[in-house]
This record gives sequence, C-alpha cells and structure tokens, in this order.
Amino acid sequence: MIVVTDASPLHYLVLLDEPHLLEELYGNVVCPQTVLNECAHPHAPEKLRLWAMKPPQWLHVVRDSSSLLPGLNHLDPGEKAAIETAMSLGASILLMDEKKGRQAAESHGFVVVGVLGVLVSAARRGFVDFDQAVTRLIQKTNFRISETVIQSARESVRAALH
Repeated sequence: MIVVTDASPLHYLVLLDEPHLLEELYGNVVCPQTVLNECAHPHAPEKLRLWAMKPPQWLHVVRDSSSLLPGLNHLDPGEKAAIETAMSLGASILLMDEKKGRQAAESHGFVVVGVLGVLVSAARRGFVDFDQAVTRLIQKTNFRISETVIQSARESVRAALH
C-alpha cells in the first residue's frame, strides 16, 4: 500500500506530538519535496519546521512528479504535488485535509484521509485516545471542524471498539 501525504496531516500531527501514528498505521509514507518545503517554511510553526529539517526514516521524501493532471491549478503547490505524486506512484491513500484538495483528489479516484481520519484509525487500533487527541487538536492548533463531524467520528471509534 502506497500512502502519499500533503502538509496538513503532518502539520497537525507534529503539533500534537503524534506524527508516529502515520508510521504505525501505514508503515512508510511518501512526501513530495514541495510538501516538505511547506512544512519547513519560515511561516510554519517552529515545531513543524524543526521536525521537517530532520524527517523520520518512515517519511520518504521524493521529487515532485512532473505529471500535469487537469483541474489542479486552483490548488496550492503542496496539494497539487501530493495528488500528482499519488497518481504517478499509484498510491492507495492520499492524506489531505483541505476541502478543495480533497475534492480534487477524490475526483481522480483517491481514497482521501484527513488528520481526523488518522486519529479515528489510530484510536480503533488502540494507539491513541480519540477524545483526548481531538481535544488537543482543537485546543492546541487552528484546526477547524464541526461538532457534528467530531461526533460522527467518535461514534465510529466507539462502534469499532465494542
């Protein structure tokens, strides 16, 4: 299974001190160079910048794909690079949070998982307490999500654990 990531899941998981969840769930994760550059950008949170300067071995940084898929010009460079890399590698999963990027990725047939989906999968496998992780996500970051979506995710975790 090939998993490609955009910057947002890395961003939020690093801020939560939980980037290791990606390795635990997926083994290796592919990251286009443009995405890693976004994580290391001077305007990125310091914790993320420091992490991006020395990424873990399970994060495989690759050169951006030169594939030019139609309909991606409205996306930011990292989202575009992640989708094009996923397409060129035949990825199974694309990790991404932003609505426009998710819609574009889904229109190209990808299974898209955001940071909340990562936390749900991790909680189902006993790697993290879902409620605590979501509380930290909301309190420690600028991540926005509706209470309805959180409740649905919470119910999904509870159903899997019972």
